[in-house]
This record gives sequence, C-alpha cells and structure tokens, in this order.
Amino acid sequence: MSDFYRLYLYIDYDVEHDAFCYHTNIKQEKIADIVSEFLGTQMGKGADDRAPDIRDYYSIDLILDLSHDIFKVGHTCGNKGLRDGILMNLVSKLG
Repeated sequence: MSDFYRLYLYIDYDVEHDAFCYHTNIKQEKIADIVSEFLGTQMGKGADDRAPDIRDYYSIDLILDLSHDIFKVGHTCGNKGLRDGILMNLVSKLG
C-alpha cells in the first residue's frame, strides 16, 4: 500500500503520567477528527469480553487506507474497550 493513500497515527500512551507520544502524517488539527471517525465505526460492534492487558505503556497503530476507505488498527491493549478508551482520552486532550 502506497503511503500516498494511507494516513497513519502511531500512539504510545504512558498510563502513570497520562501522557501521549505519537507519530503521524495527519495534520495536527485533523487528528481528533480522524480518531473520532474511527471510534464512530466501532459503535454497535458488540462488547469485547477479553480481559485488558495490564501495562504501564500501551501502543495503538491506527491506519486509514484511503484507497479502500477502511481503518486498520493494531494495539497492545488486550481488548477493544481499553483501546477505545485510550483513543477517547487522546481526542479529549487534543481538544
């Protein structure tokens, strides 16, 4: 997949300090919109009954494939509820 057709957001979250570090090719003012759009696609998909992983740091890789208009996500959270909670926290911090 060409980077021209892909938006990415690689996030590291420090639980103890409630701090985010991220690398992206998305304009700063659009990050919250893209993450919110992804979170909207998760509504109605049902609960994830897996236990969350307990860590000091979590990573979330969010990719929007523009050629197919789909999101791809990888994470170290253990379940989708924790992943989405961390993403909501990021959106709230971005304003």
